[in-house]
Amino acid sequence: MNIDLNRTILWIGPVDTENFKKVSGDIGRLLKKSRKKAIYLIVDSGGGSIAIGFGFYDMMMLLKPNLITIGTGDVSSIAIIIWLAGKKRFLTKHSSLFFHEISRTFKGSSRYDTTEVRSAHENLTTDENFYASIVASSSKGRLSKREV
Repeated sequence: MNIDLNRTILWIGPVDTENFKKVSGDIGRLLKKSRKKAIYLIVDSGGGSIAIGFGFYDMMMLLKPNLITIGTGDVSSIAIIIWLAGKKRFLTKHSSLFFHEISRTFKGSSRYDTTEVRSAHENLTTDENFYASIVASSSKGRLSKREV
């Protein structure tokens, strides 16, 4: 594969607001120059914010750039969804994917009532279903949503 370094973007580090702004801004600038030419996104991330990862994926599905993603090193957790946003996807020889159950970190009080716990559970279930749907549909029939 010949990678055009002028059209290559790096997502190195956490799935967070800072990387989201940088990467989405870079993709926007490259799309203005050419919608047809490939954009290469190299992903090396242990994960981070579920909301930001899903937001990035949704944005790529909406914009439909000619995005080629290359996973290298650690592509884990929600970073897998970033990697799956590519129309074509590659992994380097020594890269690794790490899947785990979705979790949320609660901020503030360590005391929660039943309604808050129920709501958090519903949100986690929704996130898990969305994650599994993306992975399953990207596997082109090799994995079912249930298997994910």
